Amino acid sequence: MVSGKKSYGCSNRKEGGCEFKIWKKSFNKTIWEKQALLLLTKRETGVLSFTSKEKGTKFSAKLILDENNQVKLKFANESKGK
Repeated sequence: MVSGKKSYGCSNRKEGGCEFKIWKKSFNKTIWEKQALLLLTKRETGVLSFTSKEKGTKFSAKLILDENNQVKLKFANESKGK
């Protein structure tokens, strides 16, 4: 994994490797390198605090890497299979 200006990505991306990336700014939150590494190795982070962009309300959720390698939110009441 390498850290670019706006995202984390594959170290061999420039050589035609993978096009995978994790945006550093997702869900109105900065994703730190430690969190990106957790997504890549464990496919989820611990519970994080977020602020809704629309309403400004705070909520908690995990970031997960889904089966299509997209970063998604997982709320505490969601089952593992969703």
